[in-house]
Amino acid sequence: MNSVRLVSAKIEQSDLIKLMMQRYLAEFAKFTEVEVDKDGQFAYRYLDHYWQSSDRHPYLVFTLEHLAGFCLVRDDQDPVQGLKYKELAELFIEKPYRRQGMGEVVLNQLLNLHPGVWRISVLKANQVGCAFWESVLKSVAGITKEHPSGTDPRNHKTRPEHVYWLKSD
Repeated sequence: MNSVRLVSAKIEQSDLIKLMMQRYLAEFAKFTEVEVDKDGQFAYRYLDHYWQSSDRHPYLVFTLEHLAGFCLVRDDQDPVQGLKYKELAELFIEKPYRRQGMGEVVLNQLLNLHPGVWRISVLKANQVGCAFWESVLKSVAGITKEHPSGTDPRNHKTRPEHVYWLKSD
């Protein structure tokens, strides 16, 4: 899978991500409520922030010369413990390119670009996504994986997602 390239998305390429975001959110809407804007498009409230803030990182995923997907990474901090980490906010691979090992390659490239602590979450209702992350995280070398408790320490409610904490060097 040497043909997979992760490219930092420029502002001029934001429309590519916006277009793919509609397909991504249409799939996501099967598992949770997704906001729709006044034009009937799925809304992703903070997408423009990825080109306005230094703590957000938009990427395009290419295979050979074909656009195959996108991912959004953001810097965050745990409000309770103060732990700073990177969060894989979104990862989307277009259907024709799925099940080819691309997600694993993208994750490895991200971990190399942004070493440190990472948080990845997936909705429990998204069984395909859960299986994907279980598979990918088993095969990624040089990281540790932890399953925190099933409740959110901030509000003691049951988490609707599985949360994975990774550390890359």
